[in-house]
Amino acid sequence: MQNDALPFIHLFKTYENTYVFDINSNAIFKIPKYVYDDLEHYLNNKKITFSCDKSKEIIEMMMTNGLLSSHKWKYMEHPSTSIIPQYLKTSVSTLTLQITQACNLMCNYCPYAGSYHNRKHSSKKMSFETGKRAIDFYVKHAVDVESLNIGFYGGEPLIEFDLVKRLVEYANDTYKGKKIRYHMTTNATLLKDEIIKFLDDNNFNLLISLDGPKEIHDKNRKDSQGRGSFDRILENLKYLQQNYKDFASKINFNCVIDPSLDFDCLHKFFTDYDTVKNYYTSFNYINKQNIIEDKFNPTENYTIKYKYEIFKLFLFLIKRLDERHVSKIVKSYYSVLFSTMKERRTVSFSETEYGHHSGPCIAGSHKIFVDTEGNLFPCEKVNEQSKSFIIGNIWDGFDVEKASKLTNIGKLTEKQCLSCWNVNFCYLCCVFSDDNGTLSANAKLTQCKNLKRDTEEMMKDYCYLKEMDFTYDDEVFRII
Repeated sequence: MQNDALPFIHLFKTYENTYVFDINSNAIFKIPKYVYDDLEHYLNNKKITFSCDKSKEIIEMMMTNGLLSSHKWKYMEHPSTSIIPQYLKTSVSTLTLQITQACNLMCNYCPYAGSYHNRKHSSKKMSFETGKRAIDFYVKHAVDVESLNIGFYGGEPLIEFDLVKRLVEYANDTYKGKKIRYHMTTNATLLKDEIIKFLDDNNFNLLISLDGPKEIHDKNRKDSQGRGSFDRILENLKYLQQNYKDFASKINFNCVIDPSLDFDCLHKFFTDYDTVKNYYTSFNYINKQNIIEDKFNPTENYTIKYKYEIFKLFLFLIKRLDERHVSKIVKSYYSVLFSTMKERRTVSFSETEYGHHSGPCIAGSHKIFVDTEGNLFPCEKVNEQSKSFIIGNIWDGFDVEKASKLTNIGKLTEKQCLSCWNVNFCYLCCVFSDDNGTLSANAKLTQCKNLKRDTEEMMKDYCYLKEMDFTYDDEVFRII
């Protein structure tokens, strides 16, 4: 056994058991405490010793079966790099149009409202010719896509409703042989009968921003005069639900959580309030990257109550609690936990020369975001005021080299990534490398500590459920 070739593993504990995560196989193994101690000693001292014959037997058995390998990639490269040109040519899934950079609200945490270093609202809006050209460009590059997906984004896109209407009519008339799905992200303050009817007639899906009850929502989501927007939104929602019942079923809500506020109040609103309780709501925390002043830190009370709701979620999963007692806010954690842990795939034991951490999509293939001037970006989350994220334009086409660079963002931190135990679970894409308009290794690396902590906590929670006899099939969870 070579002592200079340390196994590429990560060790962790739950309250009762000890585990090893084997990076090369992507498998989690429950191991006896004496095996855990010997492996920990091996990693810390670069020398293998066995505390007992049984430990030696188990460790050697694992190695014989291809586990505890010291193999690491020699360099970073996204496995889809060679086919990026083909993806961009025929397989662009979604088009998102930045109809305007203006908004009728000035939300405290909005990237465009002056709270961040890199973005601000402006009076810029997309011309009809630019929007039309963007749609034509998208359709040309989506020949292998079963149905077209066109989204409208802002600012607040309904400020430019006439433009939205003209572009939808253009797409419908020009591409009659294509199935087109439309979607829009809106603050819903400008919804009125004419607009609702048009959206309904054209089969739109709406994502409406709503942060909770009035006292929570209005704290951050205000207009330029400092007035809250909750009452206007609820009035419009009730009108829509009463007069367009079928269309109302296509609404989803997006709640941006401010953890400095009251958890119970937020939970009760989305659980009990008639206008929203029967709808799907996604819950997201405020993005802290490039924020000027962080005023959104969680209170101790919020953290305690959130963890208690996670505990209730686990009780539900092991059939000790009825689902109606589980907060919608933590159900999203359940989805993330199982999409991350249960649905992970086994990794081949073959010693590949290269790979890439998870996280980046193929820039421009999953989605293209077109700003008001016709520039192409990987998605609406990037800083469109930075030239680093421009991957072409609707007149000259894709800049394949830049799309490849953003897809291969792991090269920016290659040395650290090649030795990171979290490489299979890392979600850091180019968005997390933004440092006021430039791609920065340091900006990306500042995310790593918290990301590894979060992954380990998910591993522990996943194993806790196993320990409590929660039944699910998993080919990559073993007991030694």
